[in-house]
Amino acid sequence: MINKLLKYFMGGLVFGAAVIFVCPEAAAQAAPDQNKKNEEALQIVRSQPISSVFYDALITKVPSQSTALILTKAFIAEHRPGESAFRVGDFEKWYMMDFEDGKNRIRISINEYESPELAVKVFNTDGYSYGIVTGGKEFGDATVKGFNMSGEFVGLKFRKNRFVVYISGRSEATVKAFAESARLSIEAK
Repeated sequence: MINKLLKYFMGGLVFGAAVIFVCPEAAAQAAPDQNKKNEEALQIVRSQPISSVFYDALITKVPSQSTALILTKAFIAEHRPGESAFRVGDFEKWYMMDFEDGKNRIRISINEYESPELAVKVFNTDGYSYGIVTGGKEFGDATVKGFNMSGEFVGLKFRKNRFVVYISGRSEATVKAFAESARLSIEAK
């Protein structure tokens, strides 16, 4: 009986030692993998004029947060005229980027449409499914801010020319900085 207990005890010690020595190495490997993903996302952003100008404007607009603001994902889709492939939306180009500042996640989608009329149509048909919505013209031709049922800010969308921009995040000030940067990138096009 004592031999069995001793075997279990020794097995537990060996397993514990393996966990202690292997886990820091696994954690050390995870950080470079995440850094590589962040670098790939930045390369995607830098590959297009709109997203590149947006990123530069954002970093200069939010300098106090830029050290904590990390680009975690980026995606760009494009439909070319005359393309016979299946279209997944009315957009001509779609730029999507995710950022994190430690505890908060901010997502921005910049959608470019064929015409301002199509952008108006899309903007007017998309909506929030619940909560409170306020409108105005703060960032473009039309701006809509969304709040949940408790009155907490959840994001905004705006339309400028042939672009519709969606930004979700918990901090209204941060989302406004994103919106201003997006507006600047659209005007630079």
